[in-house]
Amino acid sequence: TVEYDDNVNAGKSSVVIRGKGKYRGTRIVPFTINKAAQSNFKASIKNNTIPLNGEAKVYVSGARGSVTFGSKSPSYAEYIGNATFRGLKATEDGITITVKAAGDDNYKSKTIELWVSVK
Repeated sequence: TVEYDDNVNAGKSSVVIRGKGKYRGTRIVPFTINKAAQSNFKASIKNNTIPLNGEAKVYVSGARGSVTFGSKSPSYAEYIGNATFRGLKATEDGITITVKAAGDDNYKSKTIELWVSVK
């Protein structure tokens, strides 16, 4: 017979194998269930643009755990809360906005970088 113990969530688990009929003995085999990647986590800003002196909201779906936002160029675009950035200074190329889902007991953390223009 084969029995599993606590094999639903990420972490330590084991399988118990017991002989049946003319087979004798028991074997306990420990194993680890690893956290899954956040493959459904998505983030986007409409038209990949933050209006100069205006605001743009980041749309997030499929995130596991708390979500945080940041700008690698805060002098060009600052995070003002509620998944929203304000454009402060026009960019010739673009800047990077970060969106991080912290993960939870069963999912790893994941960061998405969005390349956006401020204009």
